[in-house]
Amino acid sequence: MFSFFRFFVTYTFTIILFNSFVASQDVSSQYYNDVRKSAEDAHKTLNLRHIVSTEGRLALTISFSHSISYPLSRFIRRRFHYLHCSLWKLYNHLGAHTPIDIFLWVSKDVTTSILPLWLFEEFPSLIILPIPASSWIIPKDLDSFDTWKHRDQFSADYHLNARWRLTFAMDFVYEMKYSYVLFADDDLFMMDSIDFNIIESFTENKIFMAVRERYIIESSPYILGLPEFTRYWMTIRNYTTPVGDLFNHITPPSVEGLTTASWDKIVYPGCFFMINVEFYFSPLVSDYRKHIIRSGSDMEIRWTEQVRISYFTYFTSQ
Repeated sequence: MFSFFRFFVTYTFTIILFNSFVASQDVSSQYYNDVRKSAEDAHKTLNLRHIVSTEGRLALTISFSHSISYPLSRFIRRRFHYLHCSLWKLYNHLGAHTPIDIFLWVSKDVTTSILPLWLFEEFPSLIILPIPASSWIIPKDLDSFDTWKHRDQFSADYHLNARWRLTFAMDFVYEMKYSYVLFADDDLFMMDSIDFNIIESFTENKIFMAVRERYIIESSPYILGLPEFTRYWMTIRNYTTPVGDLFNHITPPSVEGLTTASWDKIVYPGCFFMINVEFYFSPLVSDYRKHIIRSGSDMEIRWTEQVRISYFTYFTSQ
């Protein structure tokens, strides 16, 4: 009886593990299929415009992840007003000297028939793509959203957007073979023109990342535990002498000084940042980013993309 019970428990547990593994494999497979499918659709659109290569072009990514239904709410009407102004300024102030492809990613439940006509009439070169469901899910092994910090301030979609930017959106531009990608919020207004080719300038000067403002001071709750996590990662990777200026932001200036309390909380703002794709997928940055995603704290605690991209550069480059 005992042997049978032990066999039954072991067998059942094995089945559960196997099913979980298969489910996770299915999600992963669908995710990468969606990356490739989105890239194929984008390439088809570019080919129709006689753009056969992304070399020397800038990918500009905007996620408009708000749910849209008719009649439009006051909130959505306001967001569309912001988006209209943002796109106009980006095309005129940035696109005059730099070849750009602007990708507007919309919620999966949004069809082109319910989008404003001006999106198509005033911005015919805009590429509108749906956010795949496989890239916009809360992993089953994370705690319930009801337990997440800051859930009273930000929706689950807001947390998901931060992860989406640094996962699917980056995998997409990598698949598309862009060398640089620029992320802009849908309500960001570029007030001044850039009178030079950004891609050529960044490539010539070997610039890995650039942001709209020099820095901001991040609120303490949104960085809780990240320095300690970074110390753990640096220790297990035996990476105790970072190339960048990480130690200039902590006291004492050493791995032991990596605590939430000792960090000066200076980060690069994430509302308008440009990053080199090769740098982003370099082994060191990829390994650090992978560990953060596996921890789930980017969503549960809301370690924002601006905090994470700051750390990417803090320990890898000047």
